[in-house]
Amino acid sequence: MRRKAVIFDMFGTLADEPSHAFGGSRERMAEAAGVPQEAFDHAWEQTTTGRMVGEFPSIAAYARHLFSLLGLEKDPGLVERFVALRREASRKALTPRADAAPVIDALQRAGVKVAMVSNCSIDVVEVWEEGAIAPLVEHAVLSAAVGLVKPDARIYRLAVRMLGVAPADCLYMGDGGDYELAGARNVGMDPLLICVPYEDPARVSYKQEAVRWTGPRVASLTETLAYAGVEG
Repeated sequence: MRRKAVIFDMFGTLADEPSHAFGGSRERMAEAAGVPQEAFDHAWEQTTTGRMVGEFPSIAAYARHLFSLLGLEKDPGLVERFVALRREASRKALTPRADAAPVIDALQRAGVKVAMVSNCSIDVVEVWEEGAIAPLVEHAVLSAAVGLVKPDARIYRLAVRMLGVAPADCLYMGDGGDYELAGARNVGMDPLLICVPYEDPARVSYKQEAVRWTGPRVASLTETLAYAGVEG
């Protein structure tokens, strides 16, 4: 049966895990700020939810808040360095996997609609149009832009409204971060786990769903086509 739509997750799905792009950035910023790494990481973790739901209107606003938590005086130069570092890393993180473009093209040529839903921070929102994934998807729902995060049912419903289809007509594909697959199933979509061979979900704290997943799974984006009812 051919699906009417496929909704993709972004990091760990259309693109690799962001740790590949952001690796070392916290260490560089802690060193630049002159604060212990443990203190920097603690302040960072305190603001995770705020970053994802769009509490901060810009990377600079987030940087100022973060530095205030660390008890640092206002330093425009340090903020600028933080912004530049995060924008550079975000652009790198928005590199699609090699099979992303061919798969999306095959789906669209077959008349299958495509959207993307991602839990991401303002860093990604600011550079989204500069990244290589933006041209691939007609509808992108970024959590920091809409104020909702997976597995909140409302973020999935927003995507299906954009597509003009019913949840039951959608295949949802993700890497199991933040219990997104259960969230998709709860609104009536069919979830599909992607777990590429070079990424181990057991090493990522927010991917516990992937570790325990017993439903359908694939090891590449290309395999999505069969589940969508489209020939490769």
